[in-house]
Amino acid sequence: MKRRLAALLGLSPLGMALLSGCTSPQTGQTTAGGPTVLTVAVAASLREVVTEVAGKYSQAHPGQEVRVTAAGSGALLSQLKAGAPADLFLSADRETMRQAQAAGLLAGEARPLVYNRLVLIAPAAASGLPTPLPASPPQAAAWLSAQAGAGARLATGKPQSVPAGRYAQQALEGLQLWNTLEPRLVYGQSVRQVLDWVARGEAQAGFVYATDAALMPQRVRVVAELPLKTPIEYQAAQLKAAPQPQAAAELLDFLGSPEAQAIFRRAGFLTGPER
Repeated sequence: MKRRLAALLGLSPLGMALLSGCTSPQTGQTTAGGPTVLTVAVAASLREVVTEVAGKYSQAHPGQEVRVTAAGSGALLSQLKAGAPADLFLSADRETMRQAQAAGLLAGEARPLVYNRLVLIAPAAASGLPTPLPASPPQAAAWLSAQAGAGARLATGKPQSVPAGRYAQQALEGLQLWNTLEPRLVYGQSVRQVLDWVARGEAQAGFVYATDAALMPQRVRVVAELPLKTPIEYQAAQLKAAPQPQAAAELLDFLGSPEAQAIFRRAGFLTGPER
């Protein structure tokens, strides 16, 4: 029902979450004497881990609830530019956050949050994969070329709005494969859509973060980790129009705390020296 309503109104996940919050106390509406509700707009690949971190924060801060809404970083940025209220923004790359800063959306400087790795995945039941796995980048390049030659669909995020898509383009250009593979690429609106396509076998390969691949070990296999010149750095920032600025600043600090960073590490993200 919510998805149908969102489609009819032309809302993104952030817009839909805010609509829900305005209409139902159960979804976090702030009422007299009720909880302080924080809205955090996060890159799709952060959804589960930030939800866990938010739960820990709320336990330590009685009277504060955190609503996490996730989508592609670019889609969230568009909603924020259009005036959708949120307290914090967590993007999957520096570029999207730079655009948010240039648009005057941030209350201060963005902070590095965690790091990730880009991997090439295939359906778990796929045949003809390089051996052993994970393959070396040259082996992966040869396998990708063979897949493209056989007419395979290769999934990646839309580079204009999905950071994982920009990272994938950078990796393919480094392997001198972008021009060869571009005609075979299909573009998702988020890294999770790419993961879903590969898991369903609707694409024969895809480019996602290592943490995404780890969510579906029975349905996808990591073919290779791909080298990048630019680190995959997630960033976090408080928004200038945050409805709850004081609580937002506290939550932003908590994201960088040892307790929160340990949760990120358990989910497979890289932090500090280990990156």
